[in-house]
Amino acid sequence: MVGGCVRDSLLGKLSKDWDACTSAKPQLVIEILEKKGYRVVPTGLQHGTVTVVDQEEHYEITTFRVDGVYEDHRRPREMI
Repeated sequence: MVGGCVRDSLLGKLSKDWDACTSAKPQLVIEILEKKGYRVVPTGLQHGTVTVVDQEEHYEITTFRVDGVYEDHRRPREMI
């Protein structure tokens, strides 16, 4: 688990922001979760991210990556 849920946990808060990371490539994540009946939206494939929709909840799953140089202090020039 990564992101907001970790922050919220450290602050002792109940989180509604659940994100995960994995070594699986986005296409494999999509295949596996769609076979399980989930709706998966390719929301950020250029960053390795898909969004899983489960009823009213949304979860982002992102493939592990190494970011390159940040030219604008926000977005890396490349991702490995």
